[in-house]
Amino acid sequence: MNEKLQNSMNEAVLQTFGEMAFIDALPTGTELVEHHQIMILEITKPERGTIFLLMTTDCKQQVVENIHGDSWDSLPPGKIDDCLLELLNVLGGTFLSFYYGENTNYSLSFPQVMFDDSEMPDLKNYSILSYDAEGALFSIAVRLETQRSN
Repeated sequence: MNEKLQNSMNEAVLQTFGEMAFIDALPTGTELVEHHQIMILEITKPERGTIFLLMTTDCKQQVVENIHGDSWDSLPPGKIDDCLLELLNVLGGTFLSFYYGENTNYSLSFPQVMFDDSEMPDLKNYSILSYDAEGALFSIAVRLETQRSN
């Protein structure tokens, strides 16, 4: 795994989860966690790439409740998805700023929820990073075009 990519994503996760969801998220390794929520963000500039955010139900609930300051049961499903997609969007931008530098222009697609594991590509060519968000687990699978030559 590219050390710069790993360090940039770790910093982005720490900052994004801390500032948006008030959660300390610490790296746990490179094994994909069992997940129930899949979101995808495409990177289109300065190079093409993809980021998948894969969360357990516990992690999803903790993030949403912390951001909204309200109980999970009182939020409509659309608000829950919008919250998680905005988290991924901010995470992606923060990662790219750390990876390429703050003065680099980047472009991202709109993040999307994936409803089925069958929609996901084989992640063997992705860098997998897993995290513990105060007891709730999630993983990030990221791939940049430059990784093809690594």
